[in-house]
Amino acid sequence: MAKQVGAYDAKTRFGELLSEVEETGISITITRRGVPVAQLVPMTGASNRPPADLFRDFLDFQAAHPFDGVTAKQLIEEGRRR
Repeated sequence: MAKQVGAYDAKTRFGELLSEVEETGISITITRRGVPVAQLVPMTGASNRPPADLFRDFLDFQAAHPFDGVTAKQLIEEGRRR
C-alpha cells in the first residue's frame, strides 16, 4: 500500500517528502480528512543532464528551426495568454 500523509503534514514536511519520493521511488498520497486528493510520484524519464547542456541543445534547435522573427519569449507569452 502506498504511503499516505495528511495535507497539513505534507505542507510542513514537503521538502522531506520530495526527497523521500526521489530517493525511494515510492508514491505518497496526500489526503484531506482521510480522503485522497493528490499524489507525489517519482518522475520517469527525467533528465540528469546539466542545465547548461539542455540550454545549449535548445539554442541549437532554435537556430535550426527559425520562427521567422518570432522569439521564444513571444511564444511563451502567447501560450500564457491562452
